[in-house]
Amino acid sequence: MVASKVNDLAGKFKQMNIKSVNFVSFDVNVENSPPRIESHETPSVYFMPAYKKTAPYLRFLGNPKVAEMGAFIKKHAGIKFELTIDLN
Repeated sequence: MVASKVNDLAGKFKQMNIKSVNFVSFDVNVENSPPRIESHETPSVYFMPAYKKTAPYLRFLGNPKVAEMGAFIKKHAGIKFELTIDLN
């Protein structure tokens, strides 16, 4: 499940003390989609880099594995950081 992988990744970012990345989740089956995000596919993972909070947002389309999502975030981050632990 994608949500559990995102939660795992959030825990690893917390463990690495990376404070420039926040993880927020919405269950569109329960809550309304956040403003300005229109997705008809679920699950969907979006990334909003620092200093760019306007659409279009980056959508993660890769394999929902912790290491791949972490690499995607690192590549597109507006505030650069280092991954100090193995995400595999």
